[in-house]
Amino acid sequence: YWNPAVLRSGETRRYVTYYGIGGVGVDTASPLSVGISAPSEVSRENKELSPNPFTITTYIENSSPAITGTVTNIQAQLILPAELTFSGTNPQTINVGNLARGSSTQIVWEVMPVEDDETDTFVSGALSYSIKITADQGEKTLQKTIYIPHWLSVSIDMDQDSWNLIPGRTVTFTAIPQGQLSGETINYSWDLD
Repeated sequence: YWNPAVLRSGETRRYVTYYGIGGVGVDTASPLSVGISAPSEVSRENKELSPNPFTITTYIENSSPAITGTVTNIQAQLILPAELTFSGTNPQTINVGNLARGSSTQIVWEVMPVEDDETDTFVSGALSYSIKITADQGEKTLQKTIYIPHWLSVSIDMDQDSWNLIPGRTVTFTAIPQGQLSGETINYSWDLD
């Protein structure tokens, strides 16, 4: 169907297809399989983010071989950078307890970006956080990143009487944006009809 190629008698060819959900991270090493489901980015409409808060869900399953049995004293800890904060009722560290072989549980944290006092909006950029799982049988840490888009507000304050606007021409204005790109010069062009 796509890029057809002839396969002659006796020849072999290997095709690999990758699939999955972009916002999921998984570590299946025994004794505990751990998965994280969370958005990989949020959207920004003016100063507002969506979703905000966002949900980080951790799935824990005892995938140990039969001889290992129960995994004991399991704890899950969400480690956030300074730019993210907890907004739900779950604490940073949750005592899961014990999980028998084949058993599973999930933990949900509500998280939101902190506000930037200088711009009166939320911080932005790629923000990495970790989930650390500890148990008597060992520990593992999974890391994820969420992207918060930059906020930019541009206003052009000019005396309209001084504009020489002629239909069919392009007018270019230079503006200094306010927000997280403050101080950078940006040129805007409009075609006049």
